[in-house]
Amino acid sequence: MAVRWLLSLCVAVSMSTTQLQAQSLLIRGGTLIDGSGGAPIPDAQILIRDGLIADIARQAPTAAPSGAEVIDARGKFIVPGLIDSHVHYREWHGEVFLAYGVTSVYDVGDPYYWQAALKQGFNSGRMRGPRYFFCGEIRLPSEEAAANALPAVARRGLEVIRKPEEADGIVEAGHKNSALYHWMEPEEFDRLIKELVGQGVFVNPTLDFEWKALTDRTRDHEREDLRLFHTPSLAYVPVDERLVVLGQYHWPDSRSADEIHQFKEGYRKVQQFLAKFVQSGGKIYSGTDSSAATTPGLSLHHELELLVDAGLTPMQAIMTATKHAADLLGLDAKMGTIEKGKVADLVLLEADPLTDIRNTKRIATVIKDGRILDTTFHADYEMPIRRPGPESKHLYNPIPVVRDVVPPVAVEGRSAPVRVLGRGFTSSSVVRFAGRTLDTRWVSSTELAVILTPEQTARVGTFLITVETPKPGGGPSHPVEFIVTFK
Repeated sequence: MAVRWLLSLCVAVSMSTTQLQAQSLLIRGGTLIDGSGGAPIPDAQILIRDGLIADIARQAPTAAPSGAEVIDARGKFIVPGLIDSHVHYREWHGEVFLAYGVTSVYDVGDPYYWQAALKQGFNSGRMRGPRYFFCGEIRLPSEEAAANALPAVARRGLEVIRKPEEADGIVEAGHKNSALYHWMEPEEFDRLIKELVGQGVFVNPTLDFEWKALTDRTRDHEREDLRLFHTPSLAYVPVDERLVVLGQYHWPDSRSADEIHQFKEGYRKVQQFLAKFVQSGGKIYSGTDSSAATTPGLSLHHELELLVDAGLTPMQAIMTATKHAADLLGLDAKMGTIEKGKVADLVLLEADPLTDIRNTKRIATVIKDGRILDTTFHADYEMPIRRPGPESKHLYNPIPVVRDVVPPVAVEGRSAPVRVLGRGFTSSSVVRFAGRTLDTRWVSSTELAVILTPEQTARVGTFLITVETPKPGGGPSHPVEFIVTFK
């Protein structure tokens, strides 16, 4: 019987240390919200040295070391660098994550060898972006093989290695946009929550992805996404990605009133469950599923707002993207809260997030590894290591494939009904004949129907028929030949 070892591939010990020697920074005068859940500390003095938090003092001014840079944080609020614990990284994400104070991400689904390359680039400081961790699994044939492989696996820089029985439980949301939430039974919540808390299970609700079209904040969040995507220096964000993110706000447009009522009832039950879960001591970690259909960075702030709407306090919401996120992978000794000896990842805010969680977006300064970051966007930003293979997502239209055209021939100057057979056709797919778009009737995902007019068959010859599906995803099919013969 195969033994499955769960690996959390987390490099925290090699984080830009070669570039951080002799760097000192002193933050004076801000209100510290350290992420632990404790009371805020007014007029905090935070000394950072060599990328780590060297000292935290209260009120009494700390003398700045010689050569240290000093930040006057009076009137500001200081929180830990944010952690998005559920992403699918793409090469355009880096600047957007950093601009919104997300200094660390957990990639839970990409090619392993690409993830390993990103880990080396980001965590050594040679690529610009958030600190990068990734999680995966390896299968070994026996307990003995697992024990023998452990030294070699550990040498790859893995921070956490666990067998399944040793791993904390993790629960992610169910099927996307599913009406099944309507059938949740609140009378079972207490029993289920007791079991989950007792087992130390973490919950990742991905509210912004699941429910972004149905919340009280939908229109505000959509406007924020639109405003961001209209930033000229973000022209490098792929069109497909923009369409998927913005389109997810409108999936209910084609649903009936009864269906929408069921979805909203399900959302209310999810909110009730999450509130009870946290009140009972359960831990939520914030992960946005970026970039399935959410904007990296910005969506984490939307997630925090939706958690507060569900009944969490702003402090509890902040902890889901700081302390609990670090706890999840056993990195709490190194990051997740602002404490002496931990990595110096901090975000300075212009206003108090504990009075209004939306203030987490009012970012004044982002500090990562003890360095003040440039959080502006650059039109020439690129990541040197491209993700391998074509992009494909469940919200993308499929690439159409034409298998056959029936009949494969028409008579010169006559109208001709034609069936185009294949796969991956959508209601927005169109048939093109000799480069011209035809009036197309969608029959099914495997069949389209058109009628060639006498004008279109007026010339004898061999012509190409293709099917084209619009973005996101989609694209043209390979061509199939079609003959117009003599009458």
